[in-house]
Amino acid sequence: KTVIRFALDHAGIAIKLVVVDIAPRYYPPHHQAVLAALHAVDFDQVRKRKEVEDMLRNALHEEATVQFLLKNLYWVSDDRLAWRFDLDTLSRSIDSVGDAMPNDRVIETPTLFVRGERSGYITAGDEVEISRHFSTASVVTVPAAGHWVHAENPKGFLDAMLPFLNS
Repeated sequence: KTVIRFALDHAGIAIKLVVVDIAPRYYPPHHQAVLAALHAVDFDQVRKRKEVEDMLRNALHEEATVQFLLKNLYWVSDDRLAWRFDLDTLSRSIDSVGDAMPNDRVIETPTLFVRGERSGYITAGDEVEISRHFSTASVVTVPAAGHWVHAENPKGFLDAMLPFLNS
């Protein structure tokens, strides 16, 4: 959704766009459990990555999501961990991330939509909307991947994306 918003706000700047497992339609808020789990991590108390991993695993019960989130955990100093993203801003903005693309807008930039085979984020119905909003879009499906396409099948993700970017 971020790259779609960028393309709408700054037409002509990007040469090509890659949109990963999201369509230009409205998505209702559904990340509250993830945000709650992230907010529950008290970086004044935890001293090990394993502690954060255990907290996330207990709260979320989805190993792929836990591993994806842990990629955003880093050492600020020798004894302090933090998230690489601004969690407070993300939490305040998350509802607008799901907004639909305005009906009257068309993006002319060549765009590749990459979806995960096991994900429901881009449906056959969404492909109609994609073709309506993106004049030169194509959709590819990465096998053995859910919504976190790049994390669940990195090689398949690159294999899907590189021919488009190199063309």
